[in-house]
Amino acid sequence: MSQTHILKFGGTSLQDASFINRAVQVVKEKSKEARTVIVVSAISGVTERLLALSNISPSKADKANKILKELRKGHTSLLTRLGGSTKENFEQLNALFDELRAVYFNEDLRTEKHKAWRDHILSIGERASAHLFASVLSARQLPSVPVETQHYVKTDNTFGEANIIPGLTRELLNEALQSLDKIAVITGFIGSTQQHEITTLGRSGSDYTAALIADALNADHMEIWTDVDGVLTADPKIVPEARNLEYLSFEDIAELSAHGAKVIHPKTINPVRKSDLTIRVRNSYKPEQSGTLIRREHQTNGEFRSITVTGPFIYFEVPDSLASEISRLLDQPELPDSGSDGFSISRTSRFEPAQFVMKNELYDTLEKPLQELARREDIELSVSRDLFRVNTFTNKLKESDRAVTQILQLLHRKGLRPRRIHRENNRRYFSLLFPEEQARRAANLINEYLISDSNRTDIFLAGVGAVGGKLLELIDEFESKEVSFNVVGICNSTHTLWNNRGLHKRDLEEQLAKGNETDWQEIIQKLTDGDWHHTIFVDATGSEEVARLYPDFLEAGIHVVTPSKLANTFEQSYYDRLREKASAKGVSFRYETNVGAGLPIISTINDLLESGDKILELSGVVSGTMTYLFNELEKGVSFSEAVSVAKQKGYAEPDPRDDLSGEDVARKFLTLARELGLQLEMEDLQVESLIPEPLKELDRESFLERLSEFDEYWKEHMDEAASKDETLRYTGKLKDGKITIGVESLPLNSPLGQLKGTGNMLRIFSSRYAETPMIIQGAGAGREVTAAGVLNDILKITKEQ
Repeated sequence: MSQTHILKFGGTSLQDASFINRAVQVVKEKSKEARTVIVVSAISGVTERLLALSNISPSKADKANKILKELRKGHTSLLTRLGGSTKENFEQLNALFDELRAVYFNEDLRTEKHKAWRDHILSIGERASAHLFASVLSARQLPSVPVETQHYVKTDNTFGEANIIPGLTRELLNEALQSLDKIAVITGFIGSTQQHEITTLGRSGSDYTAALIADALNADHMEIWTDVDGVLTADPKIVPEARNLEYLSFEDIAELSAHGAKVIHPKTINPVRKSDLTIRVRNSYKPEQSGTLIRREHQTNGEFRSITVTGPFIYFEVPDSLASEISRLLDQPELPDSGSDGFSISRTSRFEPAQFVMKNELYDTLEKPLQELARREDIELSVSRDLFRVNTFTNKLKESDRAVTQILQLLHRKGLRPRRIHRENNRRYFSLLFPEEQARRAANLINEYLISDSNRTDIFLAGVGAVGGKLLELIDEFESKEVSFNVVGICNSTHTLWNNRGLHKRDLEEQLAKGNETDWQEIIQKLTDGDWHHTIFVDATGSEEVARLYPDFLEAGIHVVTPSKLANTFEQSYYDRLREKASAKGVSFRYETNVGAGLPIISTINDLLESGDKILELSGVVSGTMTYLFNELEKGVSFSEAVSVAKQKGYAEPDPRDDLSGEDVARKFLTLARELGLQLEMEDLQVESLIPEPLKELDRESFLERLSEFDEYWKEHMDEAASKDETLRYTGKLKDGKITIGVESLPLNSPLGQLKGTGNMLRIFSSRYAETPMIIQGAGAGREVTAAGVLNDILKITKEQ
């Protein structure tokens, strides 16, 4: 076989008989296609037991003997269960545990060379695992031999975290393994000094061993079998929704590992960084999954995105004058190794405090000298403890800081403000410092931002009647490479339906009636607590109760879009409060369809104001319902019939008096007035109602039945206007801070007189358009144009993010 494959099995991959059987099957299949070399860790839980043993005082021999007995019995019983229990195999295993007992009770070694003594104890885990696994493979017709790497992996005497002597190690491994005609089952994690004292290689030492062997044998492929689905976007213990990354480069994995990713240690990549070796990380719990493939030449594009959470850290600030002395303290060689992220210093200028972040255990070691320094300088060292660093990686950061801005806005909307932000130019990661629970929330939110469609917008739709139902249709039909929509929830006044993966128009008929009872506080809580990164609440209910909840949504960092005119026309203080909330939380409150349905009236007025223009007058027709009614009267249709048909077509409200009262137009003009900065209330408006006085107090059905009593009244008014070549229109005017609304008789050939269907026309007189007004004209009623206008507001929010 021309190819050499290295298979490394971690402790969880060998945790019991069933997992060892899976590992045997993997070896059997691999051996058909390549020369196979195995590297093993200690069986799951064994290293922890050996560590516990090394911490037991010699005076507690009974406790130590109990662990020694359990370890021996556990391995020999497992060997028996797996069918590898030959006399020779038992003798080899028992010899190892005899050695363990002898080393443990060696008081001279424990006292004089405690670290070497402990490494010797820990080595038994990998050595027993190698002997056991080789025995089982041989019993399954896969001739194998255990190889103990303390004879070949040479290190310095930094016990517990030994440093490899590369050239000598490569030579010895190559010499020992190249000519073997059996499957080598090699101990990971251990080596020895040139004086033959056993050492250990520290965290992920077995992966490192596998890489050293791959380098020594010029292997083609290496597989690391562990307990996760490859390299994930985040630690699944912190972020349950973490996803697998299919491909990474050596550079990617080294960078992730250096900042806390636990699947592969950065030193594992070093021996093979320049080789053509491919590495695949796979899950022993799900051997059918392909895991993550890592190779040198892989060109990472958008798929490189991940989060690591490291800590705990402490944080403190000191005057810049003390920073150099503290740095010298941190440079002491006798300090415990705290890893690549053990501490960091940030100094913006000599006039600003220096900021220190360091691992809790490192600070505990230095606390006394640090406090002495603080007392000497007569300052109080205020320390924040148990903080965690959330490190975010994405290639988008190489292109611009837009992703950083979006993530910070997202966290801000969720009430998460980092204690410290660290970002370096031309790097594809940045880090944020939070208290533990906030770090967990931030990691989940950022993970959702990274793994989901980064342009996805989550929507909750309240109200699924004419406008809401049509909006759902438009969302279902919407296609764009720049943005995608996910309707996570819908509700009406009685039922609420949720689905994180998205709801559609068909769900209205099929599922909504089976949903939970609508509870607005529960809806707010769920949208607030959820890990959606870009949420819009759309209110199509027309309910005052719902409109009064907008501040709660905005406070929770949720955008609000509505065609309802209620919120903008409650008391002036409420109007102001909504804008203050939106500004403070960095979210949008959009309501373009409040005036003119799908016409760009509000946005045009705001654009003029922002450009420095001054609005002098707003006037025209802003009710498509009213235009339709008077158009029908022109044709000779009775007033009552016109109202009935308008209701059927969806132009008028279910209770047409909402339109006929003039309140709809009044709310529109009040909204426009407030957009101009005027402080007005509804009672300040002069509004003409079209509801006959005798019918005002009737219920809706009685009102509609008796409306025909006033058909003649409206026929006479229309005939009178026609006799002067005029027609009737329901108009509004805002001028000199006053609003007047009512019926006007206008020339038939005038722009307003020529409006047809549900047409709206607003004339804008300003400093720049003083003589000839700017005119905005088009359909101003109907579920289609209103829903389209709401969708446009949603799109504007997505483009702002």
